Amino acid sequence: MTLSDIRSEVSVRLNEVAAAGLWSTAELNTRINSALLRLYMDAEPVANDTDINLRQNVAWYLLPTNCLVPNFLFGPAAWLQQKLFPTQMIALDQRDYYWERRGNSIPTHFIPFSWNRFILWPPPNVTTTCTLNYTPIPTTLSSDSDTTGLHLPAQKLISIYASYLCLRKENIQRAQLFLGEYKSRLLPVLAEQRNATVYHTTKIRPAGKFEKAHGSPRWGRP
Repeated sequence: MTLSDIRSEVSVRLNEVAAAGLWSTAELNTRINSALLRLYMDAEPVANDTDINLRQNVAWYLLPTNCLVPNFLFGPAAWLQQKLFPTQMIALDQRDYYWERRGNSIPTHFIPFSWNRFILWPPPNVTTTCTLNYTPIPTTLSSDSDTTGLHLPAQKLISIYASYLCLRKENIQRAQLFLGEYKSRLLPVLAEQRNATVYHTTKIRPAGKFEKAHGSPRWGRP
């Protein structure tokens, strides 16, 4: 679907009259791009790999400029090619109060610290290279012929969430209907995406108690 196709679908959902509606083309495009960003945050439909150059005894590193969600770090052969999934300092404090006192070694914790930085702890004991798998920030749709590159069920979610954004200050009841439709259609998209990717057995972070109890397909339980 092109930007023009998505905008037409949003107009139909809003009962807009062609060239005489409440929302201009620019306003609809803005909400469509906001919906695309939300979809990338919820579904992580695209994953990129990039090399991160690590230095001995250095724990502070930059994320790629287009990184939206860091997924995992893939270590070199010297680290037995282990995968490090993101964690938080507060979680480390709860499990091991003295985690910061450990000296340089093979890193065991990958801590996204801000929107553009992360901490690798303990600091690497050698200079080496690891691979970061991450979800990129989506390219802004500006021309009517621009496409998202996503599969059709995921593209449908964009028009649904864009319709919700248009109506949330105009008609909250109708907006909630669109939001509910978005959430109900999201899980099948996540399941389809997981089954289609070669990373589906290792890319997804380990399930927690909540995911295991509720059997969300996003976390690997049917």
